[in-house]
Amino acid sequence: MISNSVQLDRYDRQLRIWGSIGQDMLKKAHICIIGSNNTLIHETFKNLVLLGISNFTWFSQDNIPEEEDIYNYRTDVKTEITGLCLGELNFTELKSNQELHDYSHFDLIIMLNIQKELNLKSKSDCNLPPIINVKTSGFYGYVKLELSEPHMVLDPHNEYPKVDLRLDQLWDEFEKYFGVYNTTEMDIDDSIDYPYPVLLNRVLKHFRSGDFSTEDIKKNLREMHGKTRPSKGFDRLNYLEALRYASRASVKSEHDEFIELLNKDIVPYVTQQCHKNFKRWSDPMNEQLSDLIQQLTAFVNENGLELPLQGKFPDMECDHNEYQKLKEIYDRHRSNYVNAFLQRQLLRENPFNRNIVDLFFRSLMDLTIIKPMEDGVTPQESKLYNILSNIDFFDDATRQHEEFKSISKPALFPIDVFVAGLASQEAIKLITHQFVPINNTFVYDGLKGEHTETLRT
Repeated sequence: MISNSVQLDRYDRQLRIWGSIGQDMLKKAHICIIGSNNTLIHETFKNLVLLGISNFTWFSQDNIPEEEDIYNYRTDVKTEITGLCLGELNFTELKSNQELHDYSHFDLIIMLNIQKELNLKSKSDCNLPPIINVKTSGFYGYVKLELSEPHMVLDPHNEYPKVDLRLDQLWDEFEKYFGVYNTTEMDIDDSIDYPYPVLLNRVLKHFRSGDFSTEDIKKNLREMHGKTRPSKGFDRLNYLEALRYASRASVKSEHDEFIELLNKDIVPYVTQQCHKNFKRWSDPMNEQLSDLIQQLTAFVNENGLELPLQGKFPDMECDHNEYQKLKEIYDRHRSNYVNAFLQRQLLRENPFNRNIVDLFFRSLMDLTIIKPMEDGVTPQESKLYNILSNIDFFDDATRQHEEFKSISKPALFPIDVFVAGLASQEAIKLITHQFVPINNTFVYDGLKGEHTETLRT
């Protein structure tokens, strides 16, 4: 059993990226890996074990006569990677006379360099888990995602998250906070310590009765700054921040548009999927987030509420005490919103997890749903993908392709390492429901060091 302190030491950097929620999902994950004993599978196992995953079932395609008779066997791979694991490394052993395995019990399936098509089935009525199909040959490779149900992203971790100041949707405590500041006659020595939302609030009061644009806000800020600017040309950092975030001062129309999108597009699709996948979800998180989207939309509509506060409260160039006062107001409002929502769900048979609700609310307006490929729809395919998906390196027809004429070995270590790392990265996204997975195929050209994405039509 791993102690919390040891786990924190080992996974400290990971916990900073996807948090304890994500790490717990990785720890509990059971991954099925299908593939022969080669460099690609060694690298994939190594990457996943280093993440903290220790529960695997490995099926090998080596010397299997029947298409679906894929059974587990032990080799030196277990010995090689056991030293990387901080706990017990669990390889499930399946006897050769066992019936077809129920693949729906896995959290993820990774297929590595499968030479023939596999028709994965399960004895239960559940959907199959996400499948990552990986193939490499020579200098080339691809990673393809196959879904049987929508994949809901809990937190996309956008590189540039939106700053949600909510200055045009003030609540009582917020209005009292702004009422303390005398913004009509601003003194340069005092205002230099104000958080920049105070400056933006002062501008919004000027425009409260009419229409205005971001440029109008910036113009008013410049006029205000010109009256209080010291003669030596010193620029106040809070003023510069106010200019930078002027576009976030008024976002009500943006929120109204997103609520309309929820009602017209997102909720109808999610509701349809819930009916379609009733008692068939392979991933409980997809089911929970689908339900959460429906319940939140109903909560907003029935109570005439705004959306929950988005993102993290940003850092500000101002007096520390003033910053803490403002941050506490935002934090209380966010917490009260979550409490009110959860209070409404008290009679549910399966109540929502508060930590998941809070994390989901923070990135609601960046809601991302990766949809499964619809029947009859084919993705755009690159020439390189078409070759890779149908080649046999030892076949004479394959050797006629320009890309493979000068290659003497079917597998090249650097390419296998890169593609295995990419597949492991996608595994993290799918298991933790954080970050946005590829949609649909990533094709890698190792000669040029470039990639093309094969996307849906």
